[in-house]
Amino acid sequence: IKNMPSGNKSGENISVVANGGPSFYLGNNVSAKYKIDSLGSEWTSSLDYNYYNNKNSQLYNNFNILPAKNTLNGDGNTDNIKNILAFKSDLVFKLKRKLTLEAGLKINASISNNDAAYFADSGSVKYADLFQTNRFRYKENIFSSYLQLAKSFGKLSVKPGLRMESTDINGRQIIPTDTSFKIKRTDLFPYLYLRHPFTKIFGFMLQGNIILRRSITRPYYEALNPYPKYIDQYTYDIGNPALQPQFTNNYEFNLTYDEFPVFSAGIN
Repeated sequence: IKNMPSGNKSGENISVVANGGPSFYLGNNVSAKYKIDSLGSEWTSSLDYNYYNNKNSQLYNNFNILPAKNTLNGDGNTDNIKNILAFKSDLVFKLKRKLTLEAGLKINASISNNDAAYFADSGSVKYADLFQTNRFRYKENIFSSYLQLAKSFGKLSVKPGLRMESTDINGRQIIPTDTSFKIKRTDLFPYLYLRHPFTKIFGFMLQGNIILRRSITRPYYEALNPYPKYIDQYTYDIGNPALQPQFTNNYEFNLTYDEFPVFSAGIN
């Protein structure tokens, strides 16, 4: 650190950080499909399970050269365990008069446990680093279902739909302080898709598509976790339990040639 414009040095330090640790992942999927008729009606279901176990050991040293101070040494261990279970079932049913009914549901359950134990040493005695020592528990249950119809009117294909989504999130920081938060809400998301072919070029169809939809993006687990992750003596990462979901309205028009996109215009 230098004073300007004189260039006189007012501070100098060196920070050394070392991270390392194993990660373990296990995943499995079971799926099934039932063909209802020869028209293309079918019922599909799948069950997914994923397990994550990420460990990290960290050592850091802050050498204060100017002004001279005792070297600050720190070390810590983190253990992050996550279990995710997801079930999905979809039905496509071909009806008379070129009408197609599509319906489905999805259930997603996630449990995360984060534990971190840190210590610091300024040269005289080793003590618990209460700023980084943390215990955080997180549960997320999301249920969604949808219903949509597809109908052709001559060359025009129309597909309106509606999706319902129920969110139940519960997070609790046990150590060092209680920063419990809950998100419990139910939202509706409309959807409309229009498709019309224009002309054939070299034997392939040029088609126009209009898509209108509303969607949701939730803050991910790490962004909600209030545990501060040390990067160096000037920087650390910390989540914000007060983050809320983001909603997006999307309006789009695109052209596809042989199902390959060639032009798109839209607004979010």
